[in-house]
Amino acid sequence: MSAKKSELIEIGALWEGRKPGVMTGKMGNARCVVLPNDRRDSDNQPAARIFIAPPLEKKNDGDTPF
Repeated sequence: MSAKKSELIEIGALWEGRKPGVMTGKMGNARCVVLPNDRRDSDNQPAARIFIAPPLEKKNDGDTPF
């Protein structure tokens, strides 16, 4: 690898989902889902669409004090 510093800034990470073409991950505290664009009619339309959702709230089951 080169010692040159990349100008790219990482803002999140994605993992392949259970369904083909679906990727999920996090961007900061937000959940991110990338879905293939199944309504794509031509090459000038996006191949995928990105959706952001608020983080899941953790449920307290009574075992932990916080």
